[in-house]
Amino acid sequence: MKYKSVKGLLTKDESLIPVTFIDKLEDVLHGFLGIILFVISVLAAGYSLLRL
Repeated sequence: MKYKSVKGLLTKDESLIPVTFIDKLEDVLHGFLGIILFVISVLAAGYSLLRL
């Protein structure tokens, strides 16, 4: 599987990479961001509880 070059990313040329791969990458990124936000919210809640 070929990966996009930097120039391909800059010119929005999607001929080198499958669209399904982009969709999977977006799903992974969204899941990763969701996990990070969840961890941050849990840590913030625990920290505020410890401060009481």
